[in-house]
Amino acid sequence: MSTEPQWWVKIGDFGISKRIASEQTALRTQAGTQQFQAPEILGYVEEAEETSEYTNAVDMWSLGCVTYLMLAQTIPFARLRALNEYCCGRVQFPSEKLREKGVSMDGLRFVEELLNPHPSQRLAAEPASQHAWF
Repeated sequence: MSTEPQWWVKIGDFGISKRIASEQTALRTQAGTQQFQAPEILGYVEEAEETSEYTNAVDMWSLGCVTYLMLAQTIPFARLRALNEYCCGRVQFPSEKLREKGVSMDGLRFVEELLNPHPSQRLAAEPASQHAWF
């Protein structure tokens, strides 16, 4: 027994979570709500290597979806076709609902950086915690 508990907390998408070692961030299990899943899980973006592994960038995507939902009271990509079109560059980031709700430019940039379709370019956890919007 320890007088001070050591907690590992990870916010999961609607009741799912997984504990991982810090040096092993590659995950393989597909789970979650489809409208909150990252494009790489759904096969909408191609990274340099084809693999069944993904990193915690998928969690940052989900955070972007949740943040968008909280600010705009709607999900960013209600239809998977809309997400695919965004990932392929056929449509721009859906900022209209955020603008209608009066979200600042810093807030808008924060959400857009989280919802970057390319995992390697997506805002990571530490830079997100130091974003100008906070």
